[in-house]
Amino acid sequence: MVKMRGKVLLMLVWVAIEVLLLLLM
Repeated sequence: MVKMRGKVLLMLVWVAIEVLLLLLM
């Protein structure tokens, strides 16, 4: 459970970084 939660958080962070990169471009 804890591991899955950490994975979801990691995915959300990754998506946020991708969105920021797209905005910068």
